[in-house]
Amino acid sequence: MVTQLEHEKNPPGYYILLHFWLTAAGSSALAGRLFSLLFGVLSVALSYRLGLDFAKSVRISSAELVGLGAAVAVGASAYYIYYLHELRVYTLVVACSAFMVWAYLRLIQAEKRHSWALRIGFVVVTAGSLYFHYQLAFVLVVIGLYHLLMVRKDRQWWRVSLLLVAAGLLYFPWIWTLYQFSEASKVNPVVGMSLLKTVTSLALTFSNNSVALLAVLIFFAIYKQARRLRFIIFVVAVGVGVTLAANVYYPFINQIRYIIFLWPLLAVLVGLGVERLCRLGVAPMVILAIWVLAALWTIGNNDFSSYLYGIIPSWREFRTELQEHAEAGDMVAYHAGNYDWIRSLELDHYLYGLPIKHQMTEYIPGKPDNDDYFNHAKSFVDQSQNIWLAVSHVDPPNFRLADFERALKSEQFAECYTALDDESVTLTLYTRLKNPADMPMQFGDGIHIQLAETVDVSASGQVTVVLGSSKADSVPNDQYSVAVHVVDAAGNLVAQSDYGLPNAQNACHQTTLQVPAGAYSLRVAVYNWQTGKRLMGIDSATGEDADRLKAA
Repeated sequence: MVTQLEHEKNPPGYYILLHFWLTAAGSSALAGRLFSLLFGVLSVALSYRLGLDFAKSVRISSAELVGLGAAVAVGASAYYIYYLHELRVYTLVVACSAFMVWAYLRLIQAEKRHSWALRIGFVVVTAGSLYFHYQLAFVLVVIGLYHLLMVRKDRQWWRVSLLLVAAGLLYFPWIWTLYQFSEASKVNPVVGMSLLKTVTSLALTFSNNSVALLAVLIFFAIYKQARRLRFIIFVVAVGVGVTLAANVYYPFINQIRYIIFLWPLLAVLVGLGVERLCRLGVAPMVILAIWVLAALWTIGNNDFSSYLYGIIPSWREFRTELQEHAEAGDMVAYHAGNYDWIRSLELDHYLYGLPIKHQMTEYIPGKPDNDDYFNHAKSFVDQSQNIWLAVSHVDPPNFRLADFERALKSEQFAECYTALDDESVTLTLYTRLKNPADMPMQFGDGIHIQLAETVDVSASGQVTVVLGSSKADSVPNDQYSVAVHVVDAAGNLVAQSDYGLPNAQNACHQTTLQVPAGAYSLRVAVYNWQTGKRLMGIDSATGEDADRLKAA
């Protein structure tokens, strides 16, 4: 279990439940999605019950309307709907959050007798929820603070206290596991959202981009009745506050889903606002219809959906580029920042079947001190001729990227070209150049050129040529250009592409030409761009001596 934490940082409870579900329902994708939908529907029902029973506890006559408003706020949340069909833990998180708060609310009502089923259920769900996802610990913290600060210390207080202690003791085995893991491996915090971005994103995502409506509902919910609503106000305010404070100390919120446990709590405030406006003469169905329409608009809005769910890697385009340009034996090195465990699984899936190897830069051993990681990276790149370096844009890079690029340079890898560059990833080819003396084409005194990649000819007649070059220090910068010629059997020029000789000691350049169908050869020349005079060249492999040498 400790070893598995290297790859999956979350506790195992959800996966254990999912295992038994799939065993019973079948291991199809549909069965897995139904598991999320089941808890999604349950969370809506529990949100209704939480709103209903809280309203009854403070003697609101239209308690059913509060429950309905809470259920609609959760069930018609565009952000939450997304997780109803995704095979992840978040609908279970919302269901547990709603149940924990509802069960605690019932338990502290001293005038009611409580069954053992409710007590056992509270202990089991509270302890179990901590095995599902760490964010549910905030629900327990909020309940504990309310219980300590706001509840009268009578016999019932002690009974509920014992239930909370029992839940904590049931979680102790996993705390010990986490301790063992922390001793063996460091878990780096993610690059979290700022305080302003977190609050803004929370309001936007929960309200379906209708922040003004949410603000109106919360205002009317608590206006002149904050005292009797102190339980739900405390739970929401302290829940948000404790979470934001924890994020400042140890950043973990880089997606709003990591605080989705707040959904049923905020939903009760929405239900209270709907009920209060109803008493003032506003039809509740109008308010709820606006909420639902906002959800439908949000679901259909691509820009807002991108804002909600973040950048989705363009894996299909990534695979297509490698399928077209990578050669057998090439290596893909993927730098994912803080998302290495997710990207590793995705990389395995999308590169399956390609004749290339791949590795996460995060999985190359080594620490930043004393060039430890740099030396391990050098050993890694030494095994390949061509390396495709992919850099994710989803998260800022860590120290490994700079050290890996430094290792490439030290092993005479030259950057050739960028095959893909979009909002999610950049994919760049690096190739290891030969020593200058081993390059087949030499021009003048100190300029050596080699074909760095097999010439690619597309069905439309586009020829892609990648040349590697080495320039001695004695060769002046910005003085020479390279000419790439496509010639027919008679030596006639069919197509030409020129570029400036790179100033770097070792460099690589991609150029493309368009040619009609036919049989051709590729020749390379180097010339002084100011005078047009070509340098004499010699092909070390064939002994050819000319001002234009055959490359392919």
